[in-house]
Amino acid sequence: MSVFDLIAIGALLVGMIPVGAYGVSSHLMARYIRAKHPILWKSLGEPDLNTAQGPRADRLGDWIAKGKYRKMDDPQLLRWCPILRQLRRIAMIGFIGGFLTVVCTLIARHFFAG
Repeated sequence: MSVFDLIAIGALLVGMIPVGAYGVSSHLMARYIRAKHPILWKSLGEPDLNTAQGPRADRLGDWIAKGKYRKMDDPQLLRWCPILRQLRRIAMIGFIGGFLTVVCTLIARHFFAG
């Protein structure tokens, strides 16, 4: 295993940690909303890990990103949604950064590891 392989593996791990953290956190938020605000949960398409359809169908994430949680009179939502909003941004940056690092590492491996 070369240095290039280790860099690629490390970049994937570093990039995927925030993605996993966002997934778990949004799942916990969806469970909280289902328990405390069932009408909102239904309007968001009943978000759940079992029915997750990827980032394009992340209605909960979009609802949080647009700041619509501020209209709710729930201190838990007002406390945790801004954190989840930032975590979503970090996850996207981590994913893109990890992907670009892997691509650059593979290109460098091709040219320099002969």
